Amino acid sequence: MRKYMWRIGGALLVVAVIVAAAPVFLPPGSEAGGGEPLGAGAGRRPGLISLAAPAFAAGTAGANFLEEEAGISAFTNVGREIDLVRARRAFRTIDRETDEYIIGSVGVPGLPEADDVHVFVHRDGWVVAYYGRERPTAWIIDWRNLDTTKLEAALMQVTTAAGVSIGDVNYYDFRHPEAEKMMIIIDPDSFNLKIPGAFTVFERSYSFWATSRYSTSTGRPGGSLTVDGRDIVWSTGGIETGTLTAAQLRQGVFQTVGVRYGWTGNRACGIAIVLIYRQG
Repeated sequence: MRKYMWRIGGALLVVAVIVAAAPVFLPPGSEAGGGEPLGAGAGRRPGLISLAAPAFAAGTAGANFLEEEAGISAFTNVGREIDLVRARRAFRTIDRETDEYIIGSVGVPGLPEADDVHVFVHRDGWVVAYYGRERPTAWIIDWRNLDTTKLEAALMQVTTAAGVSIGDVNYYDFRHPEAEKMMIIIDPDSFNLKIPGAFTVFERSYSFWATSRYSTSTGRPGGSLTVDGRDIVWSTGGIETGTLTAAQLRQGVFQTVGVRYGWTGNRACGIAIVLIYRQG
């Protein structure tokens, strides 16, 4: 699996700047320059994912529904015919089934049924994993394994059951066909973020987790996701996922995304910000 998340060092406050060519992380106070992002090797851009529509063959049976039902999606073509009888074993539930395709839900190992991923698998070799249009994009974050996403985990479940090797994985947001990029930033504490004003941002979403540890005499459990010190959502122990408005996460200015802890002894939280956008 490829590493998709830009993970920022916990103790070091860094500045995340999205520029037209590529996202870059700069030290505090820097205005230009910077070199490679933290965690990136030469030529790699972890955390920045290009979005492109799946090149289904004209008339692919059963695929039209994706335009109406699907939101953020991951897809692959395994390059050979898929045995649907074998692939069927990966599904928890089946919504539609023909001799050519299956549509249903696939569980992500170790996660509750609420995290199940919708999957479309076609005999011709296409497998599409997606969440519905109502789910924020950040729902794909799997806090147990930040080297992949829930969507890719579902693709792997289906291809493994079918006895085929997973092909290249690509992403697409069926809600926003004009979007070009998805950026994922993850940090355990806080970071500064500036989104260029020239970008067209289709969605700003978050995934925030906190433990339930707290001191009964000094505070409350969990913690709050904040932007410039303002509470966005409080988690008393678990994961909260949602969207931010353009007023909450603005463009053209630096803002601090961080955590307000229920008590000083609780330092176990995590922030993921996911942006769907076009450069221009």
